[in-house]
Amino acid sequence: MTNKGDMPNVIKNATVKGTIAVEDSAVKQLIVELLTDTAQMPRFATPDSMCFDIYADEPEPVTIYAGRAYTFNTGIKLQIPYGYGMEVYSRSGHGFKHGIRLGNCIGIIDHDYRDELKIRLHNDSCEPYTVQVGERIAQARLVELVRTRIVSGVVEETGRGGFGSTGKL
Repeated sequence: MTNKGDMPNVIKNATVKGTIAVEDSAVKQLIVELLTDTAQMPRFATPDSMCFDIYADEPEPVTIYAGRAYTFNTGIKLQIPYGYGMEVYSRSGHGFKHGIRLGNCIGIIDHDYRDELKIRLHNDSCEPYTVQVGERIAQARLVELVRTRIVSGVVEETGRGGFGSTGKL
């Protein structure tokens, strides 16, 4: 049994090719299949990281020119646990330092998606940015699904208006 505090190290230290399953009764299991010899396991940078990092799996560096985008291979397939989805985010360092963001701002991966995870990065800066082989290109986390029944009805009024209706600071 893996202790909850050891979980980042379990994922961080996995280096074999194939399917890796991490199991702990207090932690949901994410199964990751490495599709290439160069693919990297997602891993948490620190024990307290909220998201795990996703890595580029390209054979050579890729330059994203100003105003352009590129879709990266990650070399991984995921089996997200039932009742969960995955949210994929830009890395803050990419955005703040280089003007690089996720092409769709936040990616949503459904539990039943089983193809290779792809990451599209867009360069909003005026300078080209080169993604190195094996570079961290996104971060992700599992999110518990709240099943929602959508029904027709009359919406109750609250007295609130549109944008900026609560006033200024």
